[in-house]
Amino acid sequence: PYSSFYPSLITGFFILMWRLFDLAVVQGHHFRSLADGNRTRELIRHAPRGILLDRTGKPMVTNIPYYRLLQPCDSGMAEGCVTPLSREEGDALTHEGLPAGTFLEVDYRRDYLYPEALSHLLGYTGELTEKEVQDEYYRLRYYRRGDHVGRTGAEAVFEDRLRGRDGKELVEVDAHGKVIRTLGRDRETPGEDITLSIDAALQKTVADSFPKSALGAVVVARPATGEILAMYSSPSYDLNAFAQGLSQKQYDDLLANPDQPLFDRAIGGVYPPGSTFKIVTSLAALEEGAVRKDTTVDDVGVLTIGPFSFPNWYFQQYGKTEGAVDIVKAIQRSNDIFFYKVGEWVGITKLVYWAHKVGIGKPLGIELGGEASGLMPDPLWKKAHFATPEDREARNDEWYLGDTYHVAIG
Repeated sequence: PYSSFYPSLITGFFILMWRLFDLAVVQGHHFRSLADGNRTRELIRHAPRGILLDRTGKPMVTNIPYYRLLQPCDSGMAEGCVTPLSREEGDALTHEGLPAGTFLEVDYRRDYLYPEALSHLLGYTGELTEKEVQDEYYRLRYYRRGDHVGRTGAEAVFEDRLRGRDGKELVEVDAHGKVIRTLGRDRETPGEDITLSIDAALQKTVADSFPKSALGAVVVARPATGEILAMYSSPSYDLNAFAQGLSQKQYDDLLANPDQPLFDRAIGGVYPPGSTFKIVTSLAALEEGAVRKDTTVDDVGVLTIGPFSFPNWYFQQYGKTEGAVDIVKAIQRSNDIFFYKVGEWVGITKLVYWAHKVGIGKPLGIELGGEASGLMPDPLWKKAHFATPEDREARNDEWYLGDTYHVAIG
């Protein structure tokens, strides 16, 4: 009865030894790597974002630490799911002990020191959407799920410089996922601090002085250099509300607000220039030889062309005229009669030419996004703008001398 037992025992023994040899020697490196992977974990050490400073070196933003809780996802995503936690929540969770398989990473969110005064200038950051996480543009720049990116204003314009470079930390963990020790670290590089031309104190003064219910904008510039010292658009909005995370309803309410608080009226709005355009009219007249320093126009109070009247503001408001007006007095008094006639002498074609020469109708080139280019009207624009059959029948698409008058005074 034992004649077949021993051969079977020997055969089983050799099979067992071969399997042990295969696991320990042949596939040993593979299984050793798996074991190491189970007891080590690579954690991201997020770089703090660079600080935006005003022209005096005063910070206009700060970075507030918070935690990211990394945990396995039901969807099975390799990166896991990211849940933001406040510093207090993260500290409490660390004290109590993290659930198995979860890890904490420290990250930073923005805190804006002038949340409404500088909202349109500084802009805000926002977390990457799931679509952006998959986008090649962000993947090639090593953005990860849960990262924030500049969305508007200086935060968006200087994103590459402000962002910095994340570091990595290799840690050993036990069977429950608790960090035992650090095995190595590649330190993070903070983002670059950037100094803007803005004077934060002046900006706040402008914002505080602006009527709360008014729509409009204020720009304070240094003419010699073109630097923008203050630029405020009203109504404004709270940057810290964006930094802390708006609900969809809050964002929808902002978009639906008829006063359009997200719209930057300082660079995105287009408005009639008013009498400031008379400088362009003066430049065109002098360059084209239409007037000289001794050229005068008699202020008659009102110019009349057929049924249309073109008054001077002084006559319209006070019923007075100013007699003979030369170009110096015309600029000093913003005399409409003088500039009506000068516009007529120069003609719309040359007026448009010199307006384009000084940049009218073109963007100024400020770094912020959303700048409107404005408009310099001319006969071709009018013909295209009033192009309906009704306009053509009423001859509304034709350019008249009265149109030149209106352009000449702004």
